[in-house]
Amino acid sequence: MIRKLIREIKVHRAIRNIFKDANNLNRLNEFGFDIDWIGRIYGIVQVDAELLGMQERTWQEQYDKMNAIDIFIKDKLVPLVRFFNELQISNLLIYPDNYEQFEGTNDFLVVLQPESKYYSPKKLIVSLSVLVPLIVIACVACAIFL
Repeated sequence: MIRKLIREIKVHRAIRNIFKDANNLNRLNEFGFDIDWIGRIYGIVQVDAELLGMQERTWQEQYDKMNAIDIFIKDKLVPLVRFFNELQISNLLIYPDNYEQFEGTNDFLVVLQPESKYYSPKKLIVSLSVLVPLIVIACVACAIFL
């Protein structure tokens, strides 16, 4: 588990480091996307009003509407994915299955992030809260018995 955690942290750092290069960051910004401090890439995609205005009387119509929005957003991401392919990071990112719509707008928040099974702030804090006391106890024990 520790190796997998270290690998995930390295992936997050690698993505952040790629975008520390001003040229890469500028190109990312040209697509309307930015990167945060833990390596998540996010941006806003505007969906056509006609897609949002589709009828939703039945579950099938709801599904068709969600599917049409999903296809529309993924089509908008194609140039960004090509850019990620150039940087050789497209295989490191998870592409979202759902999107958050800003209320009252045609805008959807799209977040792409590295896969994280072990690395999350909550899991890191819990791990450290267990590990630090064990280290302190070990140091005290060594000091007493040596």
